[in-house]
Amino acid sequence: MLSHRSIGARLGIAFGILVLLLVSAIAVALSGLNGLRDAAETLDHNAGLALNAAQVRLLALEERRFEKDLFINLHDAEKVQSYKERWDAILRELQETLRAGRAQAPDAQRLYEASAKALEGYAGGLDAVYRRLRAGEFADTAAADAAIGRYKNEIYQLDESAAALDRQAAERMTQVRRQVAERLGDALARLFGFAALALLIAVFMALYITRSITAPCSGR
Repeated sequence: MLSHRSIGARLGIAFGILVLLLVSAIAVALSGLNGLRDAAETLDHNAGLALNAAQVRLLALEERRFEKDLFINLHDAEKVQSYKERWDAILRELQETLRAGRAQAPDAQRLYEASAKALEGYAGGLDAVYRRLRAGEFADTAAADAAIGRYKNEIYQLDESAAALDRQAAERMTQVRRQVAERLGDALARLFGFAALALLIAVFMALYITRSITAPCSGR
């Protein structure tokens, strides 16, 4: 086919084919990059969810910590006031974190709603016990602990919901990491496969055109 064309035409055709292969390689690479970009965005979103879930669990533990500190120091009015203020600040932060989590993770609505409901019950219970504490109804820490024990179901539910959110987020992150690795492997496989094909085509064209040029000369 090329033997009837001039040398310049043959080289032009070869150059055009090489350009076409280069453009195709770029298209394959861009397609792979788009897939990786989508995977990276998914990973970033799920990292935010994992961070939110971890914050929920951490803040829930902080609430329990300040509750214990409050009861341990029940005979020190200044410390009691200080720990209650800290508890209230953590409560507001935890409520805001739960609201943010509900907005970010529609598939975890049930867990977030359970956490919010448990937190509401726990907060109401601690406020009631705090008022009794300020009124001097408790002789010691054990009495205050017994009083808050009436709300143990809400406390346990908050702990369990926070732990469940953390586990779900960790499982989601593991799944997304696997998807990112799979997409990366697929993109590299397609890119290297096309590069190998392009190299074979380029070598074949080089040999074919070289032979089409040199064959007539050697025949002379």
